[in-house]
Amino acid sequence: VGFPDPSDRVDILKALTKNGSKPKLGAEVKLDGIGRDGRCDGFSGADMSALVREASMQALKEALKASTTNKNGGKSSIIVQLRHFEAALNSVKPSVNARDRAKYAAMKSRYTKAVLTK
Repeated sequence: VGFPDPSDRVDILKALTKNGSKPKLGAEVKLDGIGRDGRCDGFSGADMSALVREASMQALKEALKASTTNKNGGKSSIIVQLRHFEAALNSVKPSVNARDRAKYAAMKSRYTKAVLTK
């Protein structure tokens, strides 16, 4: 099994976020755009999960900071915005490096050919 392509990454993001309902996503967050972003090339499903988790943590930290500065004691709702995903994309990197991905692709090709020629 290879690494997810852009379309697969979009599907993974939709599954991880329950189509954007958990965590709650801001209106400007387009999962299609994030999943097809070149910075996600080489991401595994686990890496996509780490991306959503990190974006959620960014939103949580922001909400906590806002609640401590809010003198009215009002609650701050946590909504993951595009800026949180941008921050997450700057810190979350593929867990498998490009050289190892190339090795896996070569093995897949070699074994696929071996199975097809039998």
